[in-house]
Amino acid sequence: MAKVRWQRTPISNPLRELADELRKLGKSPTAQALRKLAADLKKSPKLPAWLATTDSDKLEKLVEQWNQRWQEGQKQAEEATKSRKLLIDDANSGRALAREIARELNKSNAGSTGPAAANLTTEPVTTKAWATAEVTKMKRNKEISDDIGRNALAKLLEERNHTAAEKNKLLHRVGWKHLANELSNWGLWPVTAVKI
Repeated sequence: MAKVRWQRTPISNPLRELADELRKLGKSPTAQALRKLAADLKKSPKLPAWLATTDSDKLEKLVEQWNQRWQEGQKQAEEATKSRKLLIDDANSGRALAREIARELNKSNAGSTGPAAANLTTEPVTTKAWATAEVTKMKRNKEISDDIGRNALAKLLEERNHTAAEKNKLLHRVGWKHLANELSNWGLWPVTAVKI
């Protein structure tokens, strides 16, 4: 399945543009004053007293443009959020559809044999669960003895894991070193501790 990458919609920064224009007019507000200005302008489009100058008409146009750009930025952000939610919903519905198809295939292939009836599962299989079932099966069939070494057991499990991962794409392939390190954590080492 291809990964979906998000692309951010470029949204202009009207506050930075307003600050640049104010600097051109000889005003040099601090960042804190600009944030306060932006908050005040969101509430009311009137110019604050500290900006009253002879060029107040020019500033009012500038503030009006800033308000328009801010509203456009808000709309773009909302549209980006909506499209992101739609992509997530599409991905989730695709996964649900794939699970449903796999369930139907399992039902229709319940009595058949061959590659079509290969181990079709709808949920991922954890390596721990797979290894526990595999060691239990090997012990029950007397394929391994109780005195088998940890690395030897891990190498046997690795071979079986790679074969099983070919059939079941939801099972992760793991190496023998990982398996050897985890055997005691999973309660599979020593083999005498495994209950049949």
